[in-house]
Amino acid sequence: MLLSAGIFGLLILAGCGPSEEAKENLKKAEDQPKEAAGKEIIVGGFEVEGPQGREIEVPEATVEREAVEEYLKEVRPVVEDTAQNLSRVVSPNARLENQTLILTIEVESVEQARQEAQEGLEQLRQIEPPEGLGSVHERLVNAYEDALPAYEGIIEAFDGEDVGALTETVQESLPEIEQAIAESRAILQELQRATSQEAQRVE
Repeated sequence: MLLSAGIFGLLILAGCGPSEEAKENLKKAEDQPKEAAGKEIIVGGFEVEGPQGREIEVPEATVEREAVEEYLKEVRPVVEDTAQNLSRVVSPNARLENQTLILTIEVESVEQARQEAQEGLEQLRQIEPPEGLGSVHERLVNAYEDALPAYEGIIEAFDGEDVGALTETVQESLPEIEQAIAESRAILQELQRATSQEAQRVE
């Protein structure tokens, strides 16, 4: 954690109090770190439970508020446009039949979602995160990288026309897609939360 540092000493002689000048200098010294640290906010530094109980980690960073706001402006449209929820891949008319959950998968939706995820990944790779947010940006990029093989696996299984293989691939891939989507949204929500909070002093 970044420390707002400054060691200030005040020698008080026996029987004497600090001079008015010393008091004024001490007050300035005490106010200075608060003023500098007030420009910084803390992002992340926690884990939340994601789909199927899997953990989602948002790395901790102490960054100037203005830098976080500028970064958020760059990544928010990418995440909002490309982090598709499962309804874009799985038809909402899921049903239970003979104790088996039946999901309708539309290959066109999967292909579109994969293309948008690929484009989103390329856009994220072009963004230069501000100092201090490198680990957060890396986690966001990794979420997109993790989703792509899952999308591609489903598409390849469709092309293979093996129902058993397709079923197995979908069962394995959908949780990976869901996890990646949850991670990217968790990071976006944390950036939005952090920039909406009052700047806080970092001890």
